[in-house]
Amino acid sequence: MALIEGYASRFSVAPGETLDFHVRCDPAHRDFTLEILRRGATDVSLKKVDAIGYAPGKEDDGALAVNGCDWPAAAAAQTVIPAGWKSGYYVARLTSKTGGSAGIPFIVRSAQPGKDTKILLKWSDTTVQAYSAWGGRDFYNGFSPQLSFDRPYDSTEHFEKYTRPLVAWAESNGFTLDHCSSVDLHTDPNLLTPYKLMISTGHDEYWSKEMYDHCEAFVGNGGNIAFLSANTCYWQVRFDFSNGKRIMTCYKETEDAPGHPRPKDPQRADPSRVTVRFYEPPVNRPENRLTGVSFRNGAGWFNGKAPNAARLRGYTVVDDSHWIYAGTNLKNGQSFGEGTSDVTTVLGYETDAAELEPNVNPAAVTGNDGTPSDFKVLAYADLRDWQQGGQGGHATLGLYQRNGTVFTGATINWAAGLTPNTSPVAIMTKNLFQKLGR
Repeated sequence: MALIEGYASRFSVAPGETLDFHVRCDPAHRDFTLEILRRGATDVSLKKVDAIGYAPGKEDDGALAVNGCDWPAAAAAQTVIPAGWKSGYYVARLTSKTGGSAGIPFIVRSAQPGKDTKILLKWSDTTVQAYSAWGGRDFYNGFSPQLSFDRPYDSTEHFEKYTRPLVAWAESNGFTLDHCSSVDLHTDPNLLTPYKLMISTGHDEYWSKEMYDHCEAFVGNGGNIAFLSANTCYWQVRFDFSNGKRIMTCYKETEDAPGHPRPKDPQRADPSRVTVRFYEPPVNRPENRLTGVSFRNGAGWFNGKAPNAARLRGYTVVDDSHWIYAGTNLKNGQSFGEGTSDVTTVLGYETDAAELEPNVNPAAVTGNDGTPSDFKVLAYADLRDWQQGGQGGHATLGLYQRNGTVFTGATINWAAGLTPNTSPVAIMTKNLFQKLGR
């Protein structure tokens, strides 16, 4: 057990709503300080209080990870979100008086959605939970088909590495963003209505049917989406919010897990909700119908080998006349997004791609895999030699229109290209925000 750890009563909260912090402490470290910071272009401290945490006897953390911790709320730490707190990414920092610290991330939504901006950033809280192995349970090692949101995160790297840098960049460049969670997108069919542009960033793998439905309807009604992400909308999940629970379910029955067969999803009454990959039976709803691309055509570098030239290359430009490249001075055949390390290269460890016609120049999609036939390829990377790192494939940057416009950067590490501010990726992102967010 950590010296101090905790979770929030919800990941997303609006001004006027109450947020509880459930904090477990080692019996000798119950006194702690809670400080709430808004993390944007700069960190701003907004609240600091002393509180007392919960000091339990021995607990089965594995069972708690599945069923929820049900720790009591720290009374002094309870927070009613003030009207003046701007929409954004916040962290409640827990510091024990005698050693130990932890952070609890959460999102503050706008009190008046769409009033200050027409751009909505969606955080990938479902994916972070899927990979969070607190209690020895996640959707990978220590597999459990059900996970509770009422437990600490064992890591917030996905938030800090792939999404927060985009927030800092946007605020530094004069763009105001509203923020929401994946669960917000699931629960509210009208969430996107006040906006012109929704942004998905980083690693955005776990989606519900409702999330897909609401985005599809948004685009059909003229809304725009920028998928600055990869492995996006790959596994379908379900939620159980009954009786005070916050449970996410994904049986992953079709996953290749040698020696660890996945249990079959017992939900068969509605085949469209079975928790397999979206493109697989019985769901048969390829994610690239929405995103334009899919990880099944993409590449992945997982095995920990030292990055080499194959790992660190960038995109090759296809159509330099397109508005996305305005101001970049890029020409067809030139590359962008290369890095000197795994941290700085735009092509992150997972990429998405469309199936392309062989030997066709400029690159054109086949449409056989679910990608819309009007998808316009703007840049690509041939990453078939990534097989040495795990999965060979491609990356396909481009867009299509279905009343609204859908753009994909097709990589989890888009934010790495935002520095310096004169980089092609930074200029392309400005073009996206200005063109699709107004």
